[in-house]
Amino acid sequence: MVAWTELPRAELDEVWSRYYKAFVLRGEPRLYKDRAQGPAAIYSFDESLDEAAHRRAYRDFALRCICELTPPGKTLYALDWQHTSFRVDPHLAQREDKLPIGLYPDGDCYVFIPEDFAFGYHARFPDWTIAIHGEPLVRMFEQCPPYLANLEVIEVGLEAAKLVAATDAEIASILSGYAQECATVQAGIVRSLAAAGRIEALALAQALLASPDVQIRKHAALALVQAGDSRGASILRGLATSNITTQLLADLEQIKTPNATKLFLKLSSRAES
Repeated sequence: MVAWTELPRAELDEVWSRYYKAFVLRGEPRLYKDRAQGPAAIYSFDESLDEAAHRRAYRDFALRCICELTPPGKTLYALDWQHTSFRVDPHLAQREDKLPIGLYPDGDCYVFIPEDFAFGYHARFPDWTIAIHGEPLVRMFEQCPPYLANLEVIEVGLEAAKLVAATDAEIASILSGYAQECATVQAGIVRSLAAAGRIEALALAQALLASPDVQIRKHAALALVQAGDSRGASILRGLATSNITTQLLADLEQIKTPNATKLFLKLSSRAES
């Protein structure tokens, strides 16, 4: 048996068409999280870890995660933007030294995704990000040994439409399903609640502000801004260091409220000075 089977042109076009409808908004793949069917996360990738050993260790970790979600004998799509794409058996691919489509964002955009799009792994260049969706995969990546790839969560989202009609008990159940190490997913849920206009977002966001993780505090403060709470703006001004301002501005630009626009203009001016 072979691990990789090239996709015919007609099937490839159909898959990319489905992909764009499912994950790409206004031509910006980074917004795919707004349409993710469940938890999703976007990670920054440390370009300093360019040694072959780190790349191989990270590749092995990511492939193991994908294999755990793919029954033996089943295949998924391995897509390479504007290049040859395949159906791949990840269990067989694990045995290979060199893959025709990689898991490291080294100059192209790669996607590993099953036919039903239930989960997905998206390696993207030139912004050196790893995007994943699907609750099991998000949970697995929470356990990624940091020395392998030094991943840092910068954004998390959950489909807001499912939360609009959720009861308080259902929301509590969703949140309790994530352990403390999955606080990044909790932060994404809180932001989605704020975007959906749910008052519960305020108390939940305030609780997450106690997190030692600056990215989680950022998401909690953004939820407060979305909910119209002025405390969010003051918290974000304090977090707006050079390492976080660029992504923070991108986040604020997506929040269509007067407070968010005002803060966006103020931080933009500070960044330019």
